[in-house]
Amino acid sequence: MADVLTDFVQAIAVILGLIILAVVVAGETGGFAAGLAQVEPHRLAYFSADDRGILERLEEWAVPIFSTMVAVELIARILGTNSARTARIACILGGVLYFCVGLMPVYMGLVGPSVLPGLDEPEQIIPILAEKFLPTFLFTIFLGALISAILSSVDSALLAGGSIISHNFLVPMRPDLSEAARIRCARGSVIVLGLIAFVIALRSTTIHDLVETASAIGSAGLIVVALFGLFTRFGGPAAAASALVTGAVVWLAAVIWEFTSVPYVFAVAMSVVAYIGARFVARRRA
Repeated sequence: MADVLTDFVQAIAVILGLIILAVVVAGETGGFAAGLAQVEPHRLAYFSADDRGILERLEEWAVPIFSTMVAVELIARILGTNSARTARIACILGGVLYFCVGLMPVYMGLVGPSVLPGLDEPEQIIPILAEKFLPTFLFTIFLGALISAILSSVDSALLAGGSIISHNFLVPMRPDLSEAARIRCARGSVIVLGLIAFVIALRSTTIHDLVETASAIGSAGLIVVALFGLFTRFGGPAAAASALVTGAVVWLAAVIWEFTSVPYVFAVAMSVVAYIGARFVARRRA
C-alpha cells in the first residue's frame, strides 16, 4: 500500500510537470502542429529505414510490447486488487492514461532537436528542456519527482520480483518455515535481484539498452504462459514452468553467444514449443 500511494503522488507531480513542459515547448515552436511540422519525415516512420528483415523489425517491437504486458509490477498490482472487476477497470484506465501521458515525452523528443540543436546527450532531453524553460522552483519539483519515480519503479520491480520468488518458489519448497524465516527469504530475494540489476546496469552503455535488457529478461516465457492461460484451457504447471525456464535460458544464451539476430523472438518461439511439448508429455504420463 505504501508503494502504491508513493507512486500515485509521484505520478501526479510528473504528469503535471510534463503537461506544463509540453505546453511551454509548444509555445517555443509556434504551437504543437508547427513543432511537429519541423520534424524530419524519417523520424516519424514506424520502422527504421534500413535493410533489416521482418524478424528484426518484429524484434524491435516485440520487446517493449510483450514485456510491458507482463511487467512484474503490473502483475503484482493486478493480483493485489480486491476483485476481478477492479483489476479490469484499473488496467483499462491505466492503459489509456499511460498512452495519453506517454505522448507528451514522445512529442518533446521529436521537437527537441529543433529547440536544442547539437544536444550531446539525447536521452537527457526532457530534464534539459525542463531546466531551460521551467522556473527554478517548478524545475526542482519536476526533476525531483522524475528521479523519485524512476527510483520508485526500480523499488517496485525489486519488491514485486522478490515477493514472487519467495512466495511462489522458496516457501512452497519449505512450507514449514516460520513467518520470520519467510520474511528473511523475501528480503534475501530482493538483495539478490538488486545485485543482478546492478551487474546489468554496469554492462549497459545507454538507458535504451538498459531498459531493453531489463524488459527482455524472463518476459519471453511469461508472455507465452499469460496468453495460453488467459485465452485457452491448454497447459498446466509443467507446461508453464517449461516455458518460463526455456524463455529465460534461450534469451540469455542468444544474447551471450549471438547465434541469432532476434534473441527475443527466438526465445518466445522456443517457449511456445516448450509449453506445448511439456503439456503433451504430462498428458501421456497421466
